[in-house]
Amino acid sequence: DNSIAATASRNTVNSGSSSKSVNAKFVLKQISPSFGSQSHYVSLAWTADKSVLALAYETSIYLIDTKKLKVVKQLPNIAGAPVRGLAFAQSGLVVLDKTRLTVFDLVSYTLSWAIVLKSPQHGARLLAVDPHSNRFALAVNYWTPQYRVNAKIVQMSTSSPVPLNTYVHGYAVSAIDLIPGTKSYCFID
Repeated sequence: DNSIAATASRNTVNSGSSSKSVNAKFVLKQISPSFGSQSHYVSLAWTADKSVLALAYETSIYLIDTKKLKVVKQLPNIAGAPVRGLAFAQSGLVVLDKTRLTVFDLVSYTLSWAIVLKSPQHGARLLAVDPHSNRFALAVNYWTPQYRVNAKIVQMSTSSPVPLNTYVHGYAVSAIDLIPGTKSYCFID
């Protein structure tokens, strides 16, 4: 059996007037054949309603039904290099790989756009997507002529590779995230 099992003990279940401790067992079955290798390039993203999971392994991207734990689709080869991070927007999937940023429209099942971009090893921390809109922000670190590392925070839309806004920051950015309940982003330098 190629399952991974985890047990959570002493969970309390309330049923009417009594409560009791139970052992809850969760099993996640292997959903694709083992490739016989390991990779540092594995990324996950859930839809806002948690019904679909996107799994990126190297350059392959799978969409998984979380209720059935079955692969429902394998996306066409939209990643040109190992995937660093991915996230769901309102109607698409934003994919950051080692060499480019790509937006795939899940409604029309077509590539919306892609731009060349060199992403660092932990590039997923530099991408923040608003799951309720088609907007996202990306932090891009770069060297200045004075040999300092600065960053550009670029706000974009899944409909166009043209930035909506760009903010230059005088230091490297290590992570960016969406502030819940807002359309704003925060970052750590």
